[in-house]
Amino acid sequence: MSIAVFVTVVLVLCGLGVVLIVVGPSRRVRAEQPIDPDAEAALLLGEDPDVVEHELEARESRAAERERDRDPRRRDAG
Repeated sequence: MSIAVFVTVVLVLCGLGVVLIVVGPSRRVRAEQPIDPDAEAALLLGEDPDVVEHELEARESRAAERERDRDPRRRDAG
């Protein structure tokens, strides 16, 4: 077997490997729910995403409270 045939076989196998790595898990990845942008940023920054999630929930609840406080119908009813 000559060196040209060997190199060709190796290149074809490498190409098939790359195709399998890229195409193979794509359906499962597309089927997953998207990650929250804040959690994704925390992962990329090396932070604990659970801590970020709790902070985000606290921030959202404070925003909801402020929105309820601003609602004149709720002020009059209370």
